[in-house]
Amino acid sequence: MRSLGIRLLIGLVALAAGAAALAAEDGVARERQALRLEPIAAKRLVLKKDLLEGLHTYLSGRLTEAGLYRVLPAERAGQAEVAMRVEILKLGSRCTLLATVRKLPGGEDDSVVSARSACDEDSLVDALDMIVAKLSAGEEPFLDGPHETSAPGEGPGRPPERAAR
Repeated sequence: MRSLGIRLLIGLVALAAGAAALAAEDGVARERQALRLEPIAAKRLVLKKDLLEGLHTYLSGRLTEAGLYRVLPAERAGQAEVAMRVEILKLGSRCTLLATVRKLPGGEDDSVVSARSACDEDSLVDALDMIVAKLSAGEEPFLDGPHETSAPGEGPGRPPERAAR
């Protein structure tokens, strides 16, 4: 019985290695750029520090989940190839989230992606999802410019309705 378990384990490892090799040949696997995600800033509205930290953690996870970047912890931020700054701006009764991605060192070649939403917590999370979707739509992890996408019935920069989980 133990021999069967070992053979099964060896087979699974070989299968995984083969799948990784095929993905690399197809160009699916690529080295993700190391990202320094700066703290999220709020302008013209007051948001609690724990909400800003929660939004930062959420965005970090979503960027990693989407396979866009390797988000580095703060103590390794000096090793980053690109940096992202997210600002939440309240203009009128709505909020606009601006995500600026820049190459390091030097910070040239800024790329900006935006999303508009209401200013409540759920809407801000939806706007972060829209930013990740827009970044995912680019062919490269560093975009050349802003991308507006909207489905029928949705305005530019507005996140789609979230499905029940």
